[in-house]
Amino acid sequence: HSMDASAMTTTMNYCTIQGINSVTVIHDSYGSVAADMHTLAALIRKAFVWTYQHEVLKDFQTACMDVSRGLKDVSWPDLPEFGNLDINQLEQADYFFA
Repeated sequence: HSMDASAMTTTMNYCTIQGINSVTVIHDSYGSVAADMHTLAALIRKAFVWTYQHEVLKDFQTACMDVSRGLKDVSWPDLPEFGNLDINQLEQADYFFA
């Protein structure tokens, strides 16, 4: 949920830059007036690419390790290896989000 919320915030920032000010969201669904929907759809994709182009799981693990320093008997597993998904392809996807 936190990553969806992060992407939603980024999407809303992009909407502001593009002058889209009629947006409604329900949990993880987006809506706007018909004239802005194509732009909104592109901005959602752009926001998700930006959000997930970083090593999110590694960043999270590093933050957890930082706050747990000094605790006894704390060990951290190796992170899974990345697959071959090209997150940038999301921007050309026909279908992505509601």
